[in-house]
Amino acid sequence: MAEQTHEPTMEIIRASLDPVSHRFRARLADLPTGRLILAEARKGAADQDAKRLMGLGVELARSASALTLELMTHDEKSSEEYLADMSRFAHEEGLEAARLVAEVANSMLHDQSSDGMETLTRAFAGDQADYLRFLSEIASCCGTSILYLKVKFDVPVEDSLDNLRKVLRNDNGASS
Repeated sequence: MAEQTHEPTMEIIRASLDPVSHRFRARLADLPTGRLILAEARKGAADQDAKRLMGLGVELARSASALTLELMTHDEKSSEEYLADMSRFAHEEGLEAARLVAEVANSMLHDQSSDGMETLTRAFAGDQADYLRFLSEIASCCGTSILYLKVKFDVPVEDSLDNLRKVLRNDNGASS
C-alpha cells in the first residue's frame, strides 16, 4: 500500500468551509465534501485498499477533535465542562459524529487511547454509504469549528488549517 498523506483530508476540510457542505439532507454527491469523500472511496475500491477510508476517518476525527481542543482554549468553561456539554448535545440530538469528536478530543486531552476508535470502527464495519455520510458529518464539524474560531475569536482560517496540517503531520510521521 502506498503511504497515505494527509492531503486528501486537508482537501476535504477546505471543502467543509463551503456552506453547501453543511446541507445534511443533501445527497453526498451534491456536497463539496461528499464529492471528495466519494473520490477517496473510489480510489480505495480501485486499489482494494480498505485502510484508505479508515485512515481518512481517523484523520478527520483527529482534526475535528484538535479543533475542539482549540475552541476549548478560547472558551471560559473547563475542558471537562465543555466536553460534557458537547457529549450531552451529541446524545440528545443523536449526532454520532459529534459524539465521536468529543470522545477523541477527550482522549487527546488526557493523552489516552481513544474510545472513539470503537465508534469509528463500528461505523466503518457497517453500511458503507452510512460510513461515507458519517465522514461528511465529521468534516462538517471541522468546517463549523474553523468558521466559529474565525468569527467568534478572530482566528484566521489559514492559521486553523496550518495547525491541522501540523496535527496530521505529527500523527503520520514522515508522510507529509
